[in-house]
Amino acid sequence: MDEIGGSVLYALHGALPATMRAGEDRLSVDITIDAARCDPHALAEAKKPFVFPLWIAVGSSEPEYSRIPVSEENRRILTNYLTVTCGARR
Repeated sequence: MDEIGGSVLYALHGALPATMRAGEDRLSVDITIDAARCDPHALAEAKKPFVFPLWIAVGSSEPEYSRIPVSEENRRILTNYLTVTCGARR
């Protein structure tokens, strides 16, 4: 896993790049999510708040674009987090 990206509303950070060793079938990377912007314009105009890009390379190939899946439950959690965090920053 080479790189992750956030959205207009959320900043994502992780210990990247991360490599899965030969013989393993799973790679876990801790990701921290924080509010990127709390201004009214960003909150009102964000069209894809839960689209988090991810670039993955297999072997020596170039990294390919993918997305981190976000369940409905996690969308609710993130929305509540943003509401509380942005409210506290005002």
